[in-house]
Amino acid sequence: MDFRCVTDVLTDEEAYEILQNGLLGKKEREQQMLKHGYLAYTTSCAWLGYSDQQLKQMQCGRVIWRGIIDVTLLAVTHIGLERRFKVKVGADLQDICRCRFIQETIGPDKLMMLDANQQWEIKEAIEWVTKPAEFKPLWIKEPTFPDEDMHVQTEHATISKALALLGIGVATREHCHNRVIFKQLLQAKALSYLQINSCRLGSVNENLSVLLMAKKFQSKALQNAAYGLGGLCELVQHLVIFDYIPISESLESRLVIQNTPVAVGYGDHSFFS
Repeated sequence: MDFRCVTDVLTDEEAYEILQNGLLGKKEREQQMLKHGYLAYTTSCAWLGYSDQQLKQMQCGRVIWRGIIDVTLLAVTHIGLERRFKVKVGADLQDICRCRFIQETIGPDKLMMLDANQQWEIKEAIEWVTKPAEFKPLWIKEPTFPDEDMHVQTEHATISKALALLGIGVATREHCHNRVIFKQLLQAKALSYLQINSCRLGSVNENLSVLLMAKKFQSKALQNAAYGLGGLCELVQHLVIFDYIPISESLESRLVIQNTPVAVGYGDHSFFS
């Protein structure tokens, strides 16, 4: 595993220690994966452009109940219902209405996340996300444009700090392409959920180095994937298991796989719960 350019935050000795510590409880976590699978969420309930009627009839209702009919079609919880939903935001002022409509449809006991796909400036992101705080979203993904410049990453940290006061995390960067940028984000305390696109990084080894850094910084590592993206989903299954069993040792708030029923038909769906 290559630790060049990140040894100022993680040495190979520290990585080895993390993995050794992960041996404790390893068998129990393996059984947890075999019995229950990994936690997932869906985005299909709230794509931008859907009307309220489409959201209600074609998306939310179908996604919530579809798992009872065929558990291979999407991520379902142990009682057969999807409980984790990501809502696309950032298009216009109707975002708040959409969030409210989604919550009314799925119910207050379901967990909501938001995804802005880099739509906002720094100040705009902070101002906007304070508005849907009433819905208690777990996190906002990619509130602003990713950039390698450290000044921009510091501003990203400003968003994270402001939203932390509201109990809202920041999830990013799906578009990060190397371990050094992840290192800088972690150093800047710019995110609370580290979301990886595993195929965008250089290799499996580079993915592992990022997961190990996330463990040291106590940031929750997520993986970005959607059924229909073929090999990405197959790779992610192995990475999330490796993160859980010998590295993070935790499933807390790790709603990792973007389960998208509209793209069903690719990959092994039985792993996710």
